[in-house]
Amino acid sequence: MRKLVASLPELLLRGSHEPIRYPWVEWARLTLTISAANKIIMIHRSFLIRSFRSPLYAYTKMTCISAATTILREHSRVKEMDVAAIWIVPAFTIAARIIMMLDLLHKPKSDSDIPNCRQVVQTAIEGLPMDTNNRMDARGAMILVALLKEEAEGRDQHTSGHGDFSK
Repeated sequence: MRKLVASLPELLLRGSHEPIRYPWVEWARLTLTISAANKIIMIHRSFLIRSFRSPLYAYTKMTCISAATTILREHSRVKEMDVAAIWIVPAFTIAARIIMMLDLLHKPKSDSDIPNCRQVVQTAIEGLPMDTNNRMDARGAMILVALLKEEAEGRDQHTSGHGDFSK
C-alpha cells in the first residue's frame, strides 16, 4: 500500500507544493484519501471483530479506528465542496461510521471515553440523512440509529447485570 501511494503523482498527494491548476484536484485528493483509508480497513477486515475483543489484535483496532476517523474527517470536507458525488464516498463513510459504532459497542462500561465516542457516532449519524436521494445513507442511518439505541439500552441493562457489549 505504501509503495502504491509513493508512486502517485505529487499533484494528488496532500501537502503537495505544486500549485493547484484545476478545481477538481482538491476533490481528487480527498477522494483518494478516503479510498486509501478504506483500503487499509479492507486489509484488516478479517481481524476487525477480533480486534475489539482481544488485545492480541490491538494494532488492527487502532489502525481501523484511525482510518475510519480519516474517512469521516475527509468526508466532511468533501461535503462542503460543490462537486459531483461518487458512490464510493457514501459507502466508505458508512463503513467508517460502523467501525466507530463497533468501537463504542465494545468499550467496557468503565471506559471514560464512552461519552466522547458516543458523540462521534451521533455526529456521524446526524450527517447522514441530509441527502434524501441517497438510499445508502438513509439505510446506514437507520442501522446506526438502531445500534446506538441498542448500545444505550445495553449500557442501562449492564448496570443491572445484563447486556455486556465488551465480551
